[in-house]
Amino acid sequence: MQCISGIGTDLIEMSRVCKMVENSPQVLERLFTKNELFFIGHPPYNRAKYILISRMFTIKEAVLKACGTGWQEGVSWHDIEIGDNLQFWQEIKVSGKLESISRDKGIAKINAVSNFSRYYTVAQAISMKYR
Repeated sequence: MQCISGIGTDLIEMSRVCKMVENSPQVLERLFTKNELFFIGHPPYNRAKYILISRMFTIKEAVLKACGTGWQEGVSWHDIEIGDNLQFWQEIKVSGKLESISRDKGIAKINAVSNFSRYYTVAQAISMKYR
């Protein structure tokens, strides 16, 4: 039986993400894996793509909070990989340092979901472990 180990929530103004990408497009390669970049596609980005990028960014932040790690333990943005279906709860793939930390904490699974409004994106992640 699984139980909740941690819950993480993140909220961000989409305009901040838009500015970050417009000022430094190479930031996407630092934030997202090759599979995620394929899903995002190539510039120029329209509003729909900025919403997608913002949602994926907030999911990654929420996952770190649900795992209770933050950045101080050497976790990389690429340690978290989001699938291509943001319409439903989805299981998040973790690798590298985050996978090791999660395993040590007994975390068996991480699920996340995101949504957006006109100005904001929000995400919630839940980490679960076996009793």
